[in-house]
Amino acid sequence: MRSFFSVSGGVQYTYMSDRFSMDLGVAAFHLNRPQQSLMNDPAQLLPVRYFAHSSFDYQTESDWIVNMNLAYQVQSNTRNLAAGASIGRNISLTEIPMIVNAGAWYRYADALYPFIGLQWDRVQIGLSYDINVSKQINGPVHPRSMEVSLIIKDILPDGGYIQCPWK
Repeated sequence: MRSFFSVSGGVQYTYMSDRFSMDLGVAAFHLNRPQQSLMNDPAQLLPVRYFAHSSFDYQTESDWIVNMNLAYQVQSNTRNLAAGASIGRNISLTEIPMIVNAGAWYRYADALYPFIGLQWDRVQIGLSYDINVSKQINGPVHPRSMEVSLIIKDILPDGGYIQCPWK
C-alpha cells in the first residue's frame, strides 16, 4: 500500500435541553475514491464509506442518565449495524460531576460488547470487552478484545470548555 489523499465530509445536528440531548449525523469517507495500490491498478480504488449515527441522552430528576446509540455504515458490499444503551448515575459529592455508567452494545451478527466507565468532570475512562458471536468463525479459538478508552470532552481552543447541561 502507499500513502494517499482522501476527501471526507459529514454533518451533525445536536439538540440539547436541561435533561435531554440528541445527536444525529451522517458522513461519507473517501469521496475521491483514492488509489491505494502501488501497482497503479485502476481496480484498486478505495470505495466510498457511508456512515450514519444517532445518540440520545436523558437525565432523570434522580440523577440517573440513560444513553442510547445507533450506528450504521456501508462500504462496498459490507454493511455494519451497531446499537446499544447504557445507564449511568451521577455520584458527585462536590460541584465537580462524577458519573459511573455501564451498558452493552451489539454489532449485528458479529459481536456483543459490554462497557463500564467512570466520568469525572471532563475526563471519561471506559473499559469494553468485545465478545465475538459471529457464525463465520468455526475454529476452537474465538477472537475477543478488551479496550480501554480515555476521552477528554468539550475542550475549546481558548482553554475553556462547553458547559455540560447536567452540571
